[in-house]
Amino acid sequence: MKAEYDKGNYVIAGGDWNHDFTGDSKYKLNNATPKDLEALSWCAEFPAELIPQGFSRVTDYASGLRPSTRNTDIPYSKDSFVVTLDGFIISDNVESTYVDVVDTGFQYSDHNPVEMRFKLKT
Repeated sequence: MKAEYDKGNYVIAGGDWNHDFTGDSKYKLNNATPKDLEALSWCAEFPAELIPQGFSRVTDYASGLRPSTRNTDIPYSKDSFVVTLDGFIISDNVESTYVDVVDTGFQYSDHNPVEMRFKLKT
């Protein structure tokens, strides 16, 4: 990402980051304590120090914090463990104008899609 940005390109990286993308969604979206979550190491806090200078996570969700993935240890229910793992990182020459997790109720996958709209800065 940094190499492309250094060339003057616009950079949008999106996907499943395999970490709690907001850093606190596992606590905010579940009735859980840190002790309850010890066995769920797959949703550790996103390592923000790995984001290069000139980049940022897009987390200003239009509908507030919603889960983008669920634990698959049981069939989905309202009691399933959920977290926000999916999202976008953008370079500072890209402006996010809208981002939201599309709540499909995990009907199609163990992930809900994340939608982002953006403008390229000139």
